[in-house]
Amino acid sequence: MFTQISRHSQSCKRSAQRPCFFDLSRKPSSPFSQYARCAHPRCSPDPLIFTDPFSTENSYVLNLGQGRALVIDPNLNDGIIKALGSIGVSEVIIALTHAHLDHICGIPRIKERFPSKIVCSAYCEKYLKEQSGKALSYMRAMLMMRDSHNHTDSLDGFTRNFIPFSARPDLSFVNYFVLRIGARGLRFIPIPGHSPSSCAIIFDDCLVFTGDSLFADRAVITRFPGGNTNDYKTIALPFFLTLPKTMKAYPGHGRPFHLYQGLD
Repeated sequence: MFTQISRHSQSCKRSAQRPCFFDLSRKPSSPFSQYARCAHPRCSPDPLIFTDPFSTENSYVLNLGQGRALVIDPNLNDGIIKALGSIGVSEVIIALTHAHLDHICGIPRIKERFPSKIVCSAYCEKYLKEQSGKALSYMRAMLMMRDSHNHTDSLDGFTRNFIPFSARPDLSFVNYFVLRIGARGLRFIPIPGHSPSSCAIIFDDCLVFTGDSLFADRAVITRFPGGNTNDYKTIALPFFLTLPKTMKAYPGHGRPFHLYQGLD
């Protein structure tokens, strides 16, 4: 079982228990700095990284112990299912940084094999119900352009391996949201810009999963449908600037990096 704790979300039950991972008793100097003060730093294992062979999207798997695993943004890499099987999981928590198809296309693979729960923003919830329509057409167009430029056959591979689906999250949130899974903690912070459904996911106050909202080696794209450059500059980027610059970041594409490498 997992426990939800929120100080700001209207979509979940409130708890009198104070989240123990950040020191929220201090008055923040900015709207974002309450998320940046780590009161009880802990060491977390590096997640397993599985890169989609067709879209190049990164999925991450963490063994939470006691038969639980966390999967961030599941894709079509076969290694995800093998890793979960080797862990011997009895429950998988699927957490989404946003709802673009390359970040959620592996959901049906996991759900048909393991008991699982989906946690995402309320914006994600809307798009999860529509993945067989416009999102798939848009994904195909993107892969077609990439194949033309790189002389690859990613579109064919994605089409053969993708299972059309719709899904409903088990937990969704509108604002800042905290989830406790046993002794581990996940923080979801909405950061629109790349997409309206984008959020950062902080694990144990030590690792941040940035989705497609921060990279070390490429610019963030805000031109996709629903993207907003002003939101990125005024909400997403200021949030990242409040986090410790030595925090390890795991992006939706490309290599992991420390925040000071992606914010220079």
